[in-house]
Amino acid sequence: MIETIETIIQWHRETFPNATLEGQLAKFDDEVKEFWECELQSEEAATELADCFIVACGIARFSAAEA
Repeated sequence: MIETIETIIQWHRETFPNATLEGQLAKFDDEVKEFWECELQSEEAATELADCFIVACGIARFSAAEA
């Protein structure tokens, strides 16, 4: 099942209620580094790229529209 960005943002709010924008930006940096350490055509790279997307959705929850 493909999740929508809105669905992931809602899941992120519920799962990580105390997350901060600063923390999510640091997490995104970590996830991008993990992605680049993978063999690009591997399943691990796909998983790391998905992690980047999830964290990006977490960052989106702090958008000006939500403030």
